[in-house]
Amino acid sequence: MRCPRACEMYLFFLLFLLCQASCRAAEDPEKAFEDAFGKEAAKVAATADTRDDAELAAKLLKAAKTTTGDPALLAVLCVRAYDLGIKNAAGYPAALEAANLLAQAAPERKTECQEKVLGVYQLRYRSARSAEEKKLVAELLVKQMMLVADLRIAGGKLAEAVTLLHQATPVDAAAQLDYRAEIQTAIRYAESRQRLLPQIEQLKSRLQGAPEDKATAAQLARLLAVELDSPEAAAKYVDAAGDDLLKKYILVAAMHIENLPENACLELGKWYTDLADSATPPARPRMLARAKSCYEQFLKVHAAQDAASLAARAGLDRAAAEIQKVLPAKPPKPLKDIIVEALIDGDAELWVTPRGIYWKNPGVVSKPGKHQGKDEPTYVNGEKWMPEWGQPADERAKDQSKPLALAIGNVHFKLELQAVGTERGRQSIEDRDPIETRTEGEAFVVRIPDHQIGSRWYRFRLYRP
Repeated sequence: MRCPRACEMYLFFLLFLLCQASCRAAEDPEKAFEDAFGKEAAKVAATADTRDDAELAAKLLKAAKTTTGDPALLAVLCVRAYDLGIKNAAGYPAALEAANLLAQAAPERKTECQEKVLGVYQLRYRSARSAEEKKLVAELLVKQMMLVADLRIAGGKLAEAVTLLHQATPVDAAAQLDYRAEIQTAIRYAESRQRLLPQIEQLKSRLQGAPEDKATAAQLARLLAVELDSPEAAAKYVDAAGDDLLKKYILVAAMHIENLPENACLELGKWYTDLADSATPPARPRMLARAKSCYEQFLKVHAAQDAASLAARAGLDRAAAEIQKVLPAKPPKPLKDIIVEALIDGDAELWVTPRGIYWKNPGVVSKPGKHQGKDEPTYVNGEKWMPEWGQPADERAKDQSKPLALAIGNVHFKLELQAVGTERGRQSIEDRDPIETRTEGEAFVVRIPDHQIGSRWYRFRLYRP
C-alpha cells in the first residue's frame, strides 16, 4: 500500500499527464484518456478484485473536477469513473458523483445521467445490510424512479416509464413510504398517454402526406405540448402550424426555464394556467405544475415588489391550490407507536390490523371499560375511543366492537407494559397475569388474561423494533 505522500505524488503525476493529454482532447478525448490513464485502466481490468476499480473511479472523478474547461474530456472521465465505480460498493459514491457532475456539465445528457443515478441507487438498495440502511436507500430509490419515469415519459418512452413505476410500488410498500398515490397517478398518466399514440401517429402520417395542412400541424403541436407534456417534440411542427402565438409559446416552453428572461417566465406561467383549464384530467396536473415552476422562477429573479410580482404570486397560489385539488391526497403515515389504555376485567383481546384496531370479548367477564356498570373509553395515544359493540346492552356478552380506523401498516409489533393499577394514570405495575401476544392472519393480537379479582387499568405500548 502506498503511503499518503506517495499517493499524493502519484495523483499529481497523473494530473500532469492529463494536462498534457488535454491539449489534444478537443480532437480526441478518448486518446487523451488513454494517454493519461490507459495503462492503469488496463491493469485494473486484468484483476478479479473490484476494489481497485473503485480506487481508480475515485481518481478519475478527481481528475474530472480539474477539467471543467474541456467538456468532452470531462464527459469521458465521468463515464469511465461511473463504469468502474459501480463494480464495487466502495465505488458507489464516486459513481454517483460522476453522474451528477456530468449532468451539470452537459445538461443535454440529463436523462442519461439520471438513469445512471438510478443504477447506483438500485445497487445500493440490493446491497443494503441493515433494515435501517435499506429504508433510507429505499426513499432515495423511489424518488429517483419517479424522476426517471417522468423523463422517460417526456422522451416518449411510455412503456418503459410504466414498467419502472410498477417496480417502484413494492419498494415503496416494503419501506412504508408515502409515495403510493403519486406513483399510481404517474402510472395512470403514462398509460393514458400510451392510448394517445395511435392518434399522434395518424396526425403525423396525415401531415406527411399534406405538409401544408396547418390545422393538422396545430392539432399535433398542441397534443404533444399539452397531452404528452413535450414542448420539445411539439416545436418540430409549429412552423407548419402557421400560428405565430402558438409558435412563440411552444418554442419558449422548450427552453430551459433557468435561461428564460423573467417576463417570459411570467407569460409562460399564464399560458400554462390557461392550458390547464382545457386539458384532459391526466394532463391537467402537469400543466399546473409547469405554471407553478414558471411563477416560482419569475419570483426568484424578479426583485421588485410591483404589479408583476403580485400577479406572479397570485398565479402561483392558484396553481398550487389547483394541484392539491386534482392530485389524490396522500394516505396518512403509519403510526410509529400505539399507546393503549383500557379498564380490563379479564380475558380481553385487542386485535391490531393494518387498517385499525378492535376489541373482542370472549364472554363471562365484562367488556373493556364496562366492569360493574362503568362506561369508560379506551384511550389510544391519549385520544378517547368509545368502542361500539354488537350487543351494547349486555355487559358480559361474547361480542366484538366495530374497528377504530387507524393508519397502522405492518403489524410487526413488540409490546411494552407501562402500568397496571386501579386508576388510570398510575406509573406502577401491579402484579397480574402476564399479557400474551400472537399473530393471527394479518392481525397482531394482544390478550390480557387478568384472572385476578377486580378490574384494572392497563397501559401498554406497541412499537416496531
